Amino acid sequence: HYPLQVDNTGSVADTFDVSVSGERWATIAPPSVGPLAAGASTNLVVTVTIPAEALFGETDTANVTVASQGEPAVSASATLTTTSNNVYGVIVTPSADRKYGEPGTTVIYALQVTNIGNTVDTLCFGSEGNSWNVHLPTPCITLAATSATEVSVLIDIPSSAAIGDTNTVTVIATSESDPTRSDSAVLTTEALEWVYIYVPIVWRDYGH
Repeated sequence: HYPLQVDNTGSVADTFDVSVSGERWATIAPPSVGPLAAGASTNLVVTVTIPAEALFGETDTANVTVASQGEPAVSASATLTTTSNNVYGVIVTPSADRKYGEPGTTVIYALQVTNIGNTVDTLCFGSEGNSWNVHLPTPCITLAATSATEVSVLIDIPSSAAIGDTNTVTVIATSESDPTRSDSAVLTTEALEWVYIYVPIVWRDYGH
């Protein structure tokens, strides 16, 4: 929001038309202000909406002109420049997954990590809640704005695990620039014993 002040410097009451030009981003201003008595002032609020897809440091300029209705050649203007600030965010998908494996083996989970912010960011990984060994990807990765990558998380099922034992771990990706921005995936691993069934093949020679 831009609070502007409009002064009627004339000698009679007047109403002033308001126009906006040159902007690319959505810019809202009242169509007019007044009437204002001679020498009186009022506030004019201009609102600029920064697009969600705007990258960090991107700018937009709006020219706001106020013109006298009584004498249109008399006007004043202000140039408003808006700059997009840093926005940080991360999404991890899928948010939950479940896999199975035999005791003594390693289960691999594939996760997609997306930087949903508007600037480059470093995302760091952590885990909590696990009782089995968890192998996270490299401690941190750096991603450009809106870009994504796939990472692997490995879970070791202990050789001592009983059939039906489970382990749940929450893998967390956190923005290094804004630690309040994070997302996670809940991975549940269950120990199973694979049963192999062999079907014999019988060849018969019927002769000719």
